[in-house]
Amino acid sequence: VLVSFLGGFEHAIERALGEQRTRQSLVWSLQQAYELSDDEYALTWEKFDSEHIYQFLPEMPGALEAVKLLKEHGFDVHVVSAIFPKYLEDRTANLIALGFDPAHVHATGGNPGEIHGCKISTLRKVLPVMFADDQLKYLKDSPFVPVRAWINTEPAQIVAIDEVCYTHKAESLLEFVQQWLGAKPA
Repeated sequence: VLVSFLGGFEHAIERALGEQRTRQSLVWSLQQAYELSDDEYALTWEKFDSEHIYQFLPEMPGALEAVKLLKEHGFDVHVVSAIFPKYLEDRTANLIALGFDPAHVHATGGNPGEIHGCKISTLRKVLPVMFADDQLKYLKDSPFVPVRAWINTEPAQIVAIDEVCYTHKAESLLEFVQQWLGAKPA
């Protein structure tokens, strides 16, 4: 909810294949969503790695302002990302370049194209009062977090979760933080 992974992935596709591809479906599998063959998918990830694309992901609109608001209200912000540890330096450099000044960045080992990452074990260690994510599967698996915000950056997102597993819903992290902090004393 801080940076646009899909924008970076689409850039890697273009760099790897020499053509632009747009997401054809809202399935979680990036290979299926972008209709990539096995070879094209492998080439895309090779380009993603070789060009350190995790260092250059664009900020999601309002994300930096949202993090600044949380810090101003005394919250210790942890970035818990379902990326492999080998990308931690690139992700941290990206966040610093965008102005986030992250004190805590966690690479939980999950591939963004896979169904399950390891965010939950990190959340159990950190024990946050609030967790915001754009993937319902993580919110569903973290009922121990008192405030769980679904940042629905894709309103047409197809979800396979039948229950409401979040306490708040917003289209951006900034929208959620402003609403949430508006109800909390500074």
